[in-house]
Amino acid sequence: MPTPTPNQERTAMLSGDYNSAEYSAEYKLLYLQGLVADKAYEAITEFLEKQSEYEIANLLESFPTQNRLLIWAQVPEHIKGEVLAELDVDTRQPLMENISSQEISLFTQDLDAQDISEILDTVTESVRTSVMATLDEETRVQVNKLDTYADWEVGSYMDPDIIQIRDDIYLADVQEWLRENDDLLDDESQELLVVDQSQQLLGLLSLVDLIKHKQNTLVSELIDTAITINDRLDIQDAAAIFRSEDIRFAPVINSHGELVGQLNGEDIMEIIQDDVDSTMKNLAGVSKMKSCLPPS
Repeated sequence: MPTPTPNQERTAMLSGDYNSAEYSAEYKLLYLQGLVADKAYEAITEFLEKQSEYEIANLLESFPTQNRLLIWAQVPEHIKGEVLAELDVDTRQPLMENISSQEISLFTQDLDAQDISEILDTVTESVRTSVMATLDEETRVQVNKLDTYADWEVGSYMDPDIIQIRDDIYLADVQEWLRENDDLLDDESQELLVVDQSQQLLGLLSLVDLIKHKQNTLVSELIDTAITINDRLDIQDAAAIFRSEDIRFAPVINSHGELVGQLNGEDIMEIIQDDVDSTMKNLAGVSKMKSCLPPS
Protein backbone atom coordinates (compact mmCIF):
# COMPACT_ATOMS: atom_id res chain seq x y z
CA MET A 1 0.00 0.00 0.00
CA PRO A 2 1.55 3.36 -1.01
CA THR A 3 2.48 5.76 1.77
CA PRO A 4 0.81 9.20 1.50
CA THR A 5 3.13 12.16 1.04
CA PRO A 6 3.20 14.94 3.65
CA ASN A 7 1.28 17.17 1.25
CA GLN A 8 -1.45 14.56 0.78
CA GLU A 9 -1.78 14.22 4.53
CA ARG A 10 -2.12 17.99 4.95
CA THR A 11 -4.71 18.21 2.19
CA ALA A 12 -6.72 15.43 3.78
CA MET A 13 -6.66 17.25 7.12
CA LEU A 14 -8.52 20.23 5.65
CA SER A 15 -10.63 18.49 3.05
CA GLY A 16 -14.35 17.80 3.06
CA ASP A 17 -16.67 20.23 4.82
CA TYR A 18 -13.89 22.61 5.79
CA ASN A 19 -14.91 25.30 8.27
CA SER A 20 -12.31 28.03 8.68
CA ALA A 21 -13.58 28.91 12.14
CA GLU A 22 -12.77 25.42 13.45
CA TYR A 23 -9.02 25.93 13.09
CA SER A 24 -6.83 28.30 15.09
CA ALA A 25 -4.65 30.94 13.49
CA GLU A 26 -1.58 29.08 14.73
CA TYR A 27 -2.74 25.83 13.13
CA LYS A 28 -3.43 27.56 9.80
CA LEU A 29 0.02 29.15 9.86
CA LEU A 30 1.72 25.81 10.46
CA TYR A 31 -0.39 24.20 7.77
CA LEU A 32 0.47 26.90 5.23
CA GLN A 33 4.16 26.71 6.15
CA GLY A 34 4.07 23.05 5.22
CA LEU A 35 2.42 23.74 1.87
CA VAL A 36 4.95 26.46 1.09
CA ALA A 37 7.84 24.16 1.98
CA ASP A 38 6.42 21.58 -0.45
CA LYS A 39 5.68 24.26 -3.07
CA ALA A 40 2.19 22.78 -3.28
CA TYR A 41 0.78 25.64 -5.36
CA GLU A 42 -2.68 24.18 -6.04
CA ALA A 43 -3.14 23.25 -2.40
CA ILE A 44 -2.09 26.76 -1.33
CA THR A 45 -4.68 28.28 -3.66
CA GLU A 46 -7.38 25.93 -2.40
CA PHE A 47 -6.48 26.75 1.19
CA LEU A 48 -6.49 30.54 0.62
CA GLU A 49 -9.88 30.40 -1.11
CA LYS A 50 -11.33 29.32 2.24
CA GLN A 51 -9.85 32.20 4.24
CA SER A 52 -11.11 35.76 4.71
CA GLU A 53 -9.08 38.70 3.44
CA TYR A 54 -8.08 39.51 7.02
CA GLU A 55 -6.84 35.95 7.63
CA ILE A 56 -4.85 35.92 4.39
CA ALA A 57 -3.25 39.27 5.25
CA ASN A 58 -2.35 38.02 8.72
CA LEU A 59 -0.78 34.87 7.26
CA LEU A 60 1.22 36.82 4.68
CA GLU A 61 2.61 39.09 7.39
CA SER A 62 3.90 36.01 9.22
CA PHE A 63 6.21 34.93 6.37
CA PRO A 64 9.53 36.33 5.11
CA THR A 65 9.40 38.32 1.87
CA GLN A 66 10.43 35.51 -0.48
CA ASN A 67 7.70 33.20 0.78
CA ARG A 68 5.15 36.02 0.73
CA LEU A 69 5.69 36.42 -3.00
CA LEU A 70 5.07 32.71 -3.54
CA ILE A 71 1.87 32.82 -1.45
CA TRP A 72 0.68 36.07 -3.04
CA ALA A 73 0.84 34.49 -6.49
CA GLN A 74 -1.72 31.92 -5.30
CA VAL A 75 -4.18 34.37 -3.75
CA PRO A 76 -7.45 34.29 -5.76
CA GLU A 77 -7.71 37.32 -8.05
CA HIS A 78 -11.16 38.36 -6.83
CA ILE A 79 -9.91 38.98 -3.30
CA LYS A 80 -6.47 40.48 -3.94
CA GLY A 81 -7.70 44.05 -3.55
CA GLU A 82 -9.23 43.36 -0.13
CA VAL A 83 -6.08 41.54 1.00
CA LEU A 84 -3.81 44.40 -0.10
CA ALA A 85 -5.93 46.87 1.89
CA GLU A 86 -5.59 44.75 5.04
CA LEU A 87 -1.79 44.43 4.87
CA ASP A 88 0.56 46.75 6.70
CA VAL A 89 2.62 49.07 4.51
CA ASP A 90 5.91 47.19 4.88
CA THR A 91 4.31 43.93 3.77
CA ARG A 92 2.25 45.48 0.97
CA GLN A 93 5.10 47.38 -0.65
CA PRO A 94 7.16 44.44 -2.03
CA LEU A 95 4.03 42.68 -3.29
CA MET A 96 3.07 45.71 -5.37
CA GLU A 97 6.44 46.39 -6.98
CA ASN A 98 5.63 44.37 -10.08
CA ILE A 99 1.90 45.07 -10.28
CA SER A 100 0.85 47.34 -13.14
CA SER A 101 -1.52 50.28 -12.75
CA GLN A 102 -4.06 48.36 -14.87
CA GLU A 103 -3.98 45.45 -12.43
CA ILE A 104 -4.32 47.77 -9.44
CA SER A 105 -7.33 49.40 -11.11
CA LEU A 106 -8.93 45.96 -11.44
CA PHE A 107 -8.17 45.12 -7.81
CA THR A 108 -9.74 48.38 -6.61
CA GLN A 109 -12.80 48.60 -8.83
CA ASP A 110 -15.16 47.17 -6.19
CA LEU A 111 -13.42 48.58 -3.12
CA ASP A 112 -14.55 51.51 -0.99
CA ALA A 113 -12.54 54.73 -0.63
CA GLN A 114 -10.94 53.57 2.62
CA ASP A 115 -9.41 50.47 1.05
CA ILE A 116 -8.37 52.27 -2.13
CA SER A 117 -6.62 54.96 -0.08
CA GLU A 118 -4.72 52.27 1.85
CA ILE A 119 -3.51 50.62 -1.35
CA LEU A 120 -2.51 53.84 -3.11
CA ASP A 121 -0.37 54.82 -0.13
CA THR A 122 2.30 52.41 -1.41
CA VAL A 123 2.44 53.20 -5.13
CA THR A 124 4.37 55.76 -7.16
CA GLU A 125 2.76 59.07 -8.04
CA SER A 126 2.40 58.07 -11.70
CA VAL A 127 0.62 54.83 -10.79
CA ARG A 128 -1.59 56.67 -8.32
CA THR A 129 -2.57 59.21 -10.98
CA SER A 130 -3.38 56.43 -13.44
CA VAL A 131 -5.53 54.50 -10.95
CA MET A 132 -7.31 57.63 -9.68
CA ALA A 133 -8.31 58.45 -13.26
CA THR A 134 -10.29 55.18 -13.41
CA LEU A 135 -12.37 55.94 -10.31
CA ASP A 136 -15.77 57.60 -10.40
CA GLU A 137 -15.82 61.22 -9.23
CA GLU A 138 -17.44 60.55 -5.85
CA THR A 139 -14.90 57.87 -4.92
CA ARG A 140 -12.02 60.02 -6.17
CA VAL A 141 -13.13 62.92 -3.96
CA GLN A 142 -13.41 60.58 -0.95
CA VAL A 143 -9.94 59.11 -1.51
CA ASN A 144 -8.43 62.59 -1.78
CA LYS A 145 -10.15 63.57 1.46
CA LEU A 146 -8.75 60.54 3.31
CA ASP A 147 -5.26 61.27 2.04
CA THR A 148 -5.22 64.64 3.84
CA TYR A 149 -4.96 62.88 7.20
CA ALA A 150 -1.94 61.51 9.04
CA ASP A 151 -1.79 57.75 9.62
CA TRP A 152 -2.59 58.14 13.31
CA GLU A 153 -5.60 60.43 12.86
CA VAL A 154 -9.22 59.29 12.99
CA GLY A 155 -9.81 60.78 9.53
CA SER A 156 -7.61 58.18 7.87
CA TYR A 157 -9.74 55.38 9.38
CA MET A 158 -13.23 56.83 8.95
CA ASP A 159 -15.71 55.89 6.25
CA PRO A 160 -16.39 59.05 4.21
CA ASP A 161 -19.32 57.40 2.41
CA ILE A 162 -22.01 58.33 4.92
CA ILE A 163 -25.80 58.16 4.90
CA GLN A 164 -27.20 61.47 6.07
CA ILE A 165 -30.51 63.32 6.04
CA ARG A 166 -31.48 66.95 6.50
CA ASP A 167 -33.26 68.21 9.58
CA ASP A 168 -35.83 70.29 7.65
CA ILE A 169 -37.65 67.45 5.89
CA TYR A 170 -40.56 65.27 6.97
CA LEU A 171 -40.38 61.66 8.08
CA ALA A 172 -42.45 60.73 5.03
CA ASP A 173 -39.69 62.13 2.79
CA VAL A 174 -37.09 60.04 4.59
CA GLN A 175 -39.21 56.90 4.27
CA GLU A 176 -39.71 57.48 0.56
CA TRP A 177 -35.99 58.09 0.03
CA LEU A 178 -35.07 54.89 1.86
CA ARG A 179 -37.57 52.88 -0.18
CA GLU A 180 -36.08 54.23 -3.39
CA ASN A 181 -32.58 53.41 -2.15
CA ASP A 182 -33.16 50.14 -0.32
CA ASP A 183 -29.49 49.16 -0.40
CA LEU A 184 -28.34 52.07 1.79
CA LEU A 185 -29.01 50.44 5.15
CA ASP A 186 -27.78 47.08 6.39
CA ASP A 187 -29.39 44.81 8.97
CA GLU A 188 -27.46 46.45 11.82
CA SER A 189 -28.44 50.06 11.03
CA GLN A 190 -30.33 51.72 13.86
CA GLU A 191 -29.89 55.46 13.26
CA LEU A 192 -29.49 58.04 10.53
CA LEU A 193 -27.12 61.01 10.78
CA VAL A 194 -28.87 64.39 10.68
CA VAL A 195 -27.26 67.57 9.30
CA ASP A 196 -28.44 71.08 8.54
CA GLN A 197 -28.07 72.97 5.27
CA SER A 198 -24.44 73.85 6.01
CA GLN A 199 -23.47 70.23 6.75
CA GLN A 200 -23.32 70.83 10.52
CA LEU A 201 -23.99 67.61 12.41
CA LEU A 202 -27.11 67.99 14.57
CA GLY A 203 -27.47 64.45 15.90
CA LEU A 204 -29.22 61.17 15.12
CA LEU A 205 -32.66 60.02 14.03
CA SER A 206 -33.43 56.52 15.21
CA LEU A 207 -35.16 54.18 12.79
CA VAL A 208 -37.65 53.35 15.55
CA ASP A 209 -38.69 57.02 15.75
CA LEU A 210 -38.82 57.20 11.97
CA ILE A 211 -41.40 54.45 11.89
CA LYS A 212 -43.51 55.09 15.01
CA HIS A 213 -44.10 58.84 14.72
CA LYS A 214 -46.55 60.61 12.45
CA GLN A 215 -45.10 60.96 8.98
CA ASN A 216 -45.80 64.69 8.81
CA THR A 217 -43.34 65.23 11.68
CA LEU A 218 -40.16 67.14 10.91
CA VAL A 219 -36.87 65.31 11.45
CA SER A 220 -35.70 68.26 13.58
CA GLU A 221 -38.31 67.38 16.24
CA LEU A 222 -36.85 63.92 16.87
CA ILE A 223 -33.09 64.41 16.88
CA ASP A 224 -31.10 62.50 19.53
CA THR A 225 -27.67 63.57 20.78
CA ALA A 226 -24.69 61.83 19.17
CA ILE A 227 -21.29 61.02 20.65
CA THR A 228 -18.92 62.53 18.10
CA ILE A 229 -15.24 62.05 17.26
CA ASN A 230 -13.01 64.78 15.86
CA ASP A 231 -11.34 63.89 12.59
CA ARG A 232 -7.89 64.95 13.90
CA LEU A 233 -8.10 62.90 17.11
CA ASP A 234 -5.52 60.15 17.67
CA ILE A 235 -7.13 56.84 16.67
CA GLN A 236 -6.02 55.22 19.95
CA ASP A 237 -7.90 57.92 21.87
CA ALA A 238 -10.94 57.24 19.69
CA ALA A 239 -10.69 53.53 20.53
CA ALA A 240 -10.72 54.45 24.23
CA ILE A 241 -13.92 56.47 23.71
CA PHE A 242 -15.57 53.53 21.95
CA ARG A 243 -14.70 51.27 24.87
CA SER A 244 -15.75 53.69 27.62
CA GLU A 245 -19.01 54.71 25.93
CA ASP A 246 -19.76 51.21 24.62
CA ILE A 247 -20.75 52.48 21.17
CA ARG A 248 -20.64 50.70 17.80
CA PHE A 249 -20.17 53.77 15.61
CA ALA A 250 -19.59 57.51 15.91
CA PRO A 251 -20.07 60.43 13.52
CA VAL A 252 -16.78 62.13 12.66
CA ILE A 253 -16.74 65.93 12.55
CA ASN A 254 -14.09 68.49 11.68
CA SER A 255 -13.08 71.54 13.73
CA HIS A 256 -16.06 73.46 12.30
CA GLY A 257 -18.57 70.83 13.46
CA GLU A 258 -19.23 69.64 9.91
CA LEU A 259 -19.97 65.97 9.34
CA VAL A 260 -17.09 64.43 7.34
CA GLY A 261 -17.44 60.71 7.94
CA GLN A 262 -18.27 57.86 10.27
CA LEU A 263 -16.01 55.72 12.44
CA ASN A 264 -17.24 52.15 12.80
CA GLY A 265 -16.72 49.69 15.60
CA GLU A 266 -15.30 47.10 13.23
CA ASP A 267 -12.54 49.54 12.27
CA ILE A 268 -11.71 50.02 15.94
CA MET A 269 -11.68 46.26 16.48
CA GLU A 270 -9.22 45.86 13.58
CA ILE A 271 -6.90 48.41 15.18
CA ILE A 272 -7.04 46.57 18.50
CA GLN A 273 -6.55 43.21 16.76
CA ASP A 274 -3.59 44.56 14.78
CA ASP A 275 -1.97 45.67 18.03
CA VAL A 276 -2.55 42.23 19.56
CA ASP A 277 -1.20 40.45 16.46
CA SER A 278 1.87 42.69 16.41
CA THR A 279 2.56 41.99 20.08
CA MET A 280 2.13 38.24 19.64
CA LYS A 281 4.41 38.15 16.59
CA ASN A 282 7.09 40.10 18.42
CA LEU A 283 6.86 37.74 21.38
CA ALA A 284 7.13 34.79 18.99
CA GLY A 285 10.14 36.31 17.29
CA VAL A 286 8.37 36.85 13.98
CA SER A 287 9.49 40.20 12.50
CA LYS A 288 7.50 42.06 9.90
CA MET A 289 9.37 42.71 6.67
CA LYS A 290 8.03 45.16 5.97
CA SER A 291 -23.17 61.50 0.46
CA CYS A 292 -26.63 60.88 -0.43
CA LEU A 293 -29.32 63.40 0.66
CA PRO A 294 -33.09 62.99 0.33
CA PRO A 295 -34.94 65.76 -1.47
CA SER A 296 -35.66 68.78 0.72
